[in-house]
Amino acid sequence: MIAYFLLAHSPYVAYTPRQQSILAFHSSFIIQRSCDGSMSVPAAPESPPTAVAQEEPFEVVRPAASRPVLVYGLASGMTRRAIGLGLILSVWLSWWTCHSAFVARSSYLTITHLPIAALFPFIIVVFVLNGMLKRFIPRQTLTPPELIIVFFTVFTSSAIPAWAFSTYWIAVPSMPFYYATPENRWETLFFQYLPDWLVVQDVQDAVRWFYEGLPLRGGRIPWQAWVVPMGWWATFFLALFFVSASAMVILRKQWIERERLTFPLAKVPLMLVEESERPSVLPRIAQNRLFWFGCCFAFGVLAWNAIAFFKAIPPIPLGAVHASPISLARAFPNIQVQFNFAVISIGFFTDLNILLSIWVFFLVSTIQIGIMNRIGVPGTNEVVVAQHLGGLFVYTLFGLWMARRHLRDVFRKALGRAPEVDDSMEFFSYRTAVLGLLIGLLYMIFFLRSAGMSYGVILLLLTSALLLYLGVTRVVAESGLIFLDLPYNAQDFTVFSLGSANLPRADLTMLTLCQTFSRNWRTLGMCAMAHLNKVGEETGGTKRGTFSLIVTALGLAAVTSVIYTIYLGYATNGGASDFADAFGNARAGYDALVSWIQNKKQLTGAEFLGLGAGAVIGWLLILGHHNFPWWPLHPIGFGVARTWGTTMVACSIFLVWLVKMLLLRFGGTRLYRQAQPFFIGMLVGYVLGVALSYGVDLIWFPNSGHVVETW
Repeated sequence: MIAYFLLAHSPYVAYTPRQQSILAFHSSFIIQRSCDGSMSVPAAPESPPTAVAQEEPFEVVRPAASRPVLVYGLASGMTRRAIGLGLILSVWLSWWTCHSAFVARSSYLTITHLPIAALFPFIIVVFVLNGMLKRFIPRQTLTPPELIIVFFTVFTSSAIPAWAFSTYWIAVPSMPFYYATPENRWETLFFQYLPDWLVVQDVQDAVRWFYEGLPLRGGRIPWQAWVVPMGWWATFFLALFFVSASAMVILRKQWIERERLTFPLAKVPLMLVEESERPSVLPRIAQNRLFWFGCCFAFGVLAWNAIAFFKAIPPIPLGAVHASPISLARAFPNIQVQFNFAVISIGFFTDLNILLSIWVFFLVSTIQIGIMNRIGVPGTNEVVVAQHLGGLFVYTLFGLWMARRHLRDVFRKALGRAPEVDDSMEFFSYRTAVLGLLIGLLYMIFFLRSAGMSYGVILLLLTSALLLYLGVTRVVAESGLIFLDLPYNAQDFTVFSLGSANLPRADLTMLTLCQTFSRNWRTLGMCAMAHLNKVGEETGGTKRGTFSLIVTALGLAAVTSVIYTIYLGYATNGGASDFADAFGNARAGYDALVSWIQNKKQLTGAEFLGLGAGAVIGWLLILGHHNFPWWPLHPIGFGVARTWGTTMVACSIFLVWLVKMLLLRFGGTRLYRQAQPFFIGMLVGYVLGVALSYGVDLIWFPNSGHVVETW
């Protein structure tokens, strides 16, 4: 029924025989991948096959007569107005995100890898601001490259505010002196190992007032108590960002040109900025009726549910907050049944085998946990999580192994021994990237060592953290999985691998403080850099000059988020003690520290066995994926099956897999292309609906809002 509906409401698109041949070839060819990442593609057929039912490549192919070529060059978008607009919106979204979380108590706007906080201002610019310019001042219309610059400015800066990053930056260093009591014995157990320059001291009641609010008379915000710890942590984060950015420069050519990762998230801004040849105030995709059907569907549901805030009508049980847990049997973990608009919208552009693999391995792991629970295996969930972590580690390491020849060329170029290697399309030269990687790593090692952490622990912590960052970035680049959390926090993995009884308290204390970055599933801009690389590839031209804009946007977002969150702690009635999300996680981290000190915590033999077994399974999946064209399961699915985000959206992933599979089976690639505007429209409608819900909370439900966007 869905297929016939989409056919009935889509404009008929005619293709020439040559275009049909190209489309059929791209949708049916098999890429033979060797272990070094090279690709061999068979010659195109002279005539198209009679039936096409496979997926299309990244680019949406349209007839040449009606399809504008988006080759402007990314650097041409670096105009003063685009830069200024992007930076202003970066500051605004930082304020908005913190206000939504801590004042309005509404949605968490930056938790996904394509966050509402970035999409909403971009949509307003594309549809409202640029639409008005097209209508009244056509010569001042923002060009597609300018719009892309605006998007990636806000997209990058959205990695900072609130739960995404800045909340941990504030909560972890400020918490010990407030929550220490004689009962929890924090002061006795680890206070002597807290570096004075990395934690906020309770001088002049700076910490107490932050968590309880300023007194009614005579209270002033003691900003000076925050300057030193926030400043020192900022230098560490800056080094971490440069390491991440350098890694993305080094790996760009491997991921985009050699392996050709699909980057589903990058399709969203590219499709929203594409213009048609006939004049219109709307972008090309919004001129399709299916776009508005999808938009009205999602926005209508959220608008109805916003009215339901007043208890006048029952809500429609669609969305992340309307999850219904079901259990397959006694002792089996619950499966969360929910309809997640964002996951389904983006998942429509993900490869079918990846979607299939995610829900299949999630279901298998659920059954595995249930059976192990029924037969009495201790620590079942931890064993299975370790198993899938091993698969993710192998997947990430194999990607580096595939890039070994490219990495050799990069280092030769950095040393001046490979003039034939071209790095003109990168954010900065390979030499700068290699130096940035080394200098950043050395600074982070020096920083942690100065804080009291031993070299062996530093090595394991940074290796696991960067490996997890890189793995998450690659998974998002290849799958578009926006609700992807870290499968394991790096500080926990370090403690459990080495054993808490084998680590001095100074190491354990510093590992707890390292929650400031080791919990960051948004990868501190690494994911944004990877996707900007892909969009730069699609638009053409060099990306030189854009990196300084990214750094500026991150800096403005960091300053705005930190200052505003600290201000809210002092200015809010009740203080930061009423703040949720990362503040609660940070406090739980200190409770875990006490547990590490008082009890022996280490990966059990079963967990080590699970880690090793998962690595073997991940390796077998990689071999199958790279050597057998018919192999249906992707190693990504196994690696992310038990992450928190996946367990919440697995049913939505199954649903979008089913819809996409049916469309391709009964309508082929033509019907799949014709359906794309519906899902982009549904994403736009969902974003607007979340913004509407925030507005309703702000006006009618101040300080007691309703969470719409969440895990």
